[in-house]
Amino acid sequence: MSDEFTSPRQIAELNIRHYKQILKTPLDDETRATVERLLASEESKLADLAAPRRRNPIIGAGGEEGHEGG
Repeated sequence: MSDEFTSPRQIAELNIRHYKQILKTPLDDETRATVERLLASEESKLADLAAPRRRNPIIGAGGEEGHEGG
């Protein structure tokens, strides 16, 4: 790409395209499993990037989950 900056979304999309191309080639079982795992990771990352951002909820009154004051 000629852009000076590539967004995380663009990088994930490029990686997904690349991994899908690799999976069209003959691979041993271990390599195929690795590429499939990488593909799933990038697809998950892309889904997270596309999801609307939400504020983090406050966890517990004392800032600790499961903490009971008193």
